[in-house]
Amino acid sequence: MAQPNRPDKSLRLEESNLEFKMTYLMLNDILRFTGGPDEAMASILTNQDTRDLIIRRLMTDAKKPIESHKDL
Repeated sequence: MAQPNRPDKSLRLEESNLEFKMTYLMLNDILRFTGGPDEAMASILTNQDTRDLIIRRLMTDAKKPIESHKDL
């Protein structure tokens, strides 16, 4: 059976030349605010605030964990 291709770790928006990169730290920050993976998926699909938080976190250039929404 063929192994599925892994997704790229980063996404570059050609129009603005912004690059978004998913890291272990980024994932932990997002899950801290959304709960576990199962809860996070439901929250992402149904809650605009959660989607906004994820976008803000991806656009934050912090190299350390985000402890509060105020840090975004």
